[in-house]
Amino acid sequence: MLYERRHAQRRPVATNVHIDVGGIRKQARALNLSARGVFIAGQHPELATGTLVELVFHVPVQGLIRLHRKRAVVTHATARGVGMRMAALTPASPR
Repeated sequence: MLYERRHAQRRPVATNVHIDVGGIRKQARALNLSARGVFIAGQHPELATGTLVELVFHVPVQGLIRLHRKRAVVTHATARGVGMRMAALTPASPR
């Protein structure tokens, strides 16, 4: 029997996401997403476990692209991609 650590079910997606690490922004592709986590495709050596990042998701809604901003912490990295847990935005966030 497998033990599932996730608290929220992840859904498969294929959406662009911008990852901001220390002021450097790069584009990547999210493969699955939940309210509490995301999995980003590809190898990203700059995203070590414990790294805090800012994410901007491009989500199509009725013909428009909506941007969703989230903070996340890298929880693991593999050859397939990087797993992240969503972190709370602080009220002092300049957005």
